[in-house]
Amino acid sequence: MKNDPKIYIYIPEKKSKLLANASVTLSTLEFGKVTQKWFQIWESRLMNERLLGQVNITPPTARIYSRYHPQVYFEDVGKWYELEMLIYKAYLDKINPRGEEKVDPEEIPI
Repeated sequence: MKNDPKIYIYIPEKKSKLLANASVTLSTLEFGKVTQKWFQIWESRLMNERLLGQVNITPPTARIYSRYHPQVYFEDVGKWYELEMLIYKAYLDKINPRGEEKVDPEEIPI
């Protein structure tokens, strides 16, 4: 049985390049539920080929001597990509709750 992580998305009130923050709760056998907060979803000018959107998702970081260092490390990069996709899907569901695509009728060629 696979336990999918619970992902909570927080949209900031102020408009900026930071689109959202995410918290991820994982169920473990030894430690119960473990929550990691402050994953960040950023607007990007470049296309993210894995997510097929102009976004960048970063793990929580800490500033040490004017440099940012990630606080979460994945031994298997494939697992990071999987979590990144789940975070992005949760973000899309949050901004578009019913999964409906926002379509401007003026953009539809007739």
